[in-house]
Amino acid sequence: MQKNNHRPQLLLAGFMGVTLFGLIVTLLVSKQQNQPPEVAIDSPSDQSGLFPPGVLVLPEFSFLNSHGASVSNENFIGKFCVADIIFTRCSGPCAMMTQRMKHLQEAVSDVDDVQFLSLTADPNYDTQEILSKYAEKFEAQTETWHFLTGEKEMIYRFAMKGLKLAVDENDPESNDSYQDLFIHSTRFVLIDPAGSIRGYFDGRLEETETEIIEAIQSIRTSL
Repeated sequence: MQKNNHRPQLLLAGFMGVTLFGLIVTLLVSKQQNQPPEVAIDSPSDQSGLFPPGVLVLPEFSFLNSHGASVSNENFIGKFCVADIIFTRCSGPCAMMTQRMKHLQEAVSDVDDVQFLSLTADPNYDTQEILSKYAEKFEAQTETWHFLTGEKEMIYRFAMKGLKLAVDENDPESNDSYQDLFIHSTRFVLIDPAGSIRGYFDGRLEETETEIIEAIQSIRTSL
């Protein structure tokens, strides 16, 4: 009886087809949920759940805040920073994250080594004036909480390659409301005083505030 020499090729083709189908389904689900696939982070965290210092280092950046002032790495030397990406026309997850950030800022108001950074995913709309009104709406202390805007390409590059936060402009045909204009990560990024990314936290969860404060305290004891 002649052997079927095509069986291995058929099995391989079938496997590749199933894998491709799975990837397509994942991307479609992510789009529907307004949650893009997160940027992969290969560096392992330590036993505390935080990344070791010096593994993920924040690259240089410079953007304008809601007061029109330039904000760069130099503003955060020697300070902790909690960062996220939002846009002002989003009344859903972004408003929730900004409210969570507000509570976090209030919780650490008695220390002077913690600052906050919110990048806009919609810089063409989120001008300095718009961001200033948004900050005022959430009673943000803009001396320590910077709402940043700038060139879209530069912001997206910094978000994805620097902060490792996924962000993308949504398909206009699938927009049911303003909050569907962009899809982006809902994570908070914790950066230590030396400029190393130390952890990621879900910006939608109430317990995130406590987790970040505990992480900051843990890092302080190791400095």
